[in-house]
Amino acid sequence: MNYSLAKKITQNERSSTPVSLFVKGNVEEIISKSESLNGTVKYSAGDIVAITIPLNKVSSLANNKDVLRMEDSEMKLELMNDRMLANNNVTPVHLGITPLTSAYKGKDIVMGVIDTGIDYTHPDFKDFNGKSRIKYIWDHNLPPGTNSPFPYNYGEEFTDSMIDNNLASDHYDRINGHGTHVAGIAAGNGIAVNNYTGVAPEADLVIVSLDFNLGGSPWLTSVADAVSYIFEKADALGKPCVINISAGTYFGSHDGKDLQAQVIDNLITQQNGRSVVCAAGNAGNIPIHTRNNVNSDTTFTWFDFTSGSIVIDMWADTTDLNQVEFAIGADNTSPAFSYRGRTDFRNVQNQLGFVDADTIFNGSNRIAVVQYFGQLVDDRYVMSCNIIPDSTTYLFRLMATGSGMFDVWSFEMVSSNLPSPTDFPDILNYVTPDLEQNMVSSFACSDEVITVAQYINRNWYTDVNGNIQTFPTVEGAIADASSKGPTRDGRIKPDIAATGDATLSCADLSSIPWFLANQPFKLAAGGKHIRDGGTSSSSPVVAGIIALLMEQNPSADNQDIKNALLSCVKTDAFTGTSLPNNTWGHGKVDAFQVLSNCTPVGIEEHSNSNQLIVVPNPVSTNQEISFVLSKELIGKKLLIDIRSLSGQKLHEQAVSHDLNKIQLSNISAGVYFIRLFADDTLVSSSKLVVID
Repeated sequence: MNYSLAKKITQNERSSTPVSLFVKGNVEEIISKSESLNGTVKYSAGDIVAITIPLNKVSSLANNKDVLRMEDSEMKLELMNDRMLANNNVTPVHLGITPLTSAYKGKDIVMGVIDTGIDYTHPDFKDFNGKSRIKYIWDHNLPPGTNSPFPYNYGEEFTDSMIDNNLASDHYDRINGHGTHVAGIAAGNGIAVNNYTGVAPEADLVIVSLDFNLGGSPWLTSVADAVSYIFEKADALGKPCVINISAGTYFGSHDGKDLQAQVIDNLITQQNGRSVVCAAGNAGNIPIHTRNNVNSDTTFTWFDFTSGSIVIDMWADTTDLNQVEFAIGADNTSPAFSYRGRTDFRNVQNQLGFVDADTIFNGSNRIAVVQYFGQLVDDRYVMSCNIIPDSTTYLFRLMATGSGMFDVWSFEMVSSNLPSPTDFPDILNYVTPDLEQNMVSSFACSDEVITVAQYINRNWYTDVNGNIQTFPTVEGAIADASSKGPTRDGRIKPDIAATGDATLSCADLSSIPWFLANQPFKLAAGGKHIRDGGTSSSSPVVAGIIALLMEQNPSADNQDIKNALLSCVKTDAFTGTSLPNNTWGHGKVDAFQVLSNCTPVGIEEHSNSNQLIVVPNPVSTNQEISFVLSKELIGKKLLIDIRSLSGQKLHEQAVSHDLNKIQLSNISAGVYFIRLFADDTLVSSSKLVVID
């Protein structure tokens, strides 16, 4: 054993604290002995087994004749590049693989990021001379001053010169490094640790830090201002521009007809070389929506009061709400569900343009005051109800009768622990919140904005301490949290899907000490990148791919860009063939296919990263690759083959846990499929990138 391990045993001989070890020798015997000593086998690589075992059991394992050597976690296997570039087929674009005529990395393209800010000190946002790649930062959170950009006249602007001369210290990433992580996915260059490269690593950056304390319409207005600002800066630089917005609101009409969304549409279509990409949202597993098809029965949905007041917005086309009457009622829940009273029923046409108030009484006791306000917005109604309760012991019901239809989005609707019809007969007319149409609103519902769902990027990674972190997810499957469409008026959204959970990208460096002390498992190897996910991580993937496409076609308009993305998607067993739909959009984004005009390939990915891990990947020509094989494959007949994208077999070899290396002596630079068969059944097929 190595010195550090021997020292630990000497100092803590009786400690049962688990330690991570690499153990070399007879793999099957090491696995058996480790498990008998209350150890856990993580994986094996050749004749080395990675385990965790109580410190006081290490000596017993070391005395086994089948153990040749053991070392603690200071010995690390070679790191694998983040899966994001491979899963979205970006690497061959960076390499300029045929039929591409050159490599594309976003050079001379502006990547706009509208988010929480950025850690501009992170090396991944600097060039190789140490100069900032960030051309401008506009921070909405700072008070107006001499550097407020005209004509907006709020916040503070910082230029690349100010950043390079340490004159931008008032700016920082304001919410948990979110904007830094997003920007790293879109355009980080990986220079910090020579890993975790973003999709468009040579793009220029323009950053806008939003004020997330604003609500509703003012916040959406600030987003529209940010889009205008970034496009103006790109014009001044004479470069095409794609903007990523990994933020949104779940409230509103969900039809893209609000003025802020229309402004963003107009800015996009104003000239060629402009595009906006946004996240679909992370409410895919949260029941925040109801579509109430109203009839003569009085239907209802409960809303739970926590603090302040309950605001309910009912959205509908005018023809769908004209014949609907509604009221607000109250129910006690203890000791049993019991109806207590309601306001008068009313119609939206009698509430337009003014605030009206009503009161719910239980006998002589006031339960709540309810304010109503109706608006006619073009061909839509929005009926707002503001419930101000006197007590937290009630559920409040939105009641509807008549004929028509309306939609409601709210996080306060009650979807579980409902009473039975026997205990509460009214429940037969309950409209239960669903898991449909739970995407964000406004610009995300626009036809001009490209809205992105997320699927699982990876289910393991090596953390900063060399430990393997795993998740009970399936790589390639849609993420449970990925929000779904359609829009309120029935158009398919999201447009496309990209990788989200779990993506390794730039961390806010000021947060690193805290994570090292409290949550080191979230930090990636190298200590300057962090795990995150959601549609906040999938959206910048697509934005980065658009930057690559713009480098190839600088004069492309937004419709050209959208057509290229949606026509050249990847489909597989997860997406199915019934596309487009409101979960996947048109399918999984495929950068190489987008830039090579959908040249067909002959094999689909069938990735199961628990079964086969290939290191290194990418790999240089004439270099040796090694496999990490799942423990589940022990005892099975294993075969690996390597094929070209068109399906031509280039190499075939029997492998095992002891025979787990291939020399790439006859394989030239390019993108290939490496496939693993167990007992003649395909268990894994993933991309292998070979570089010169």
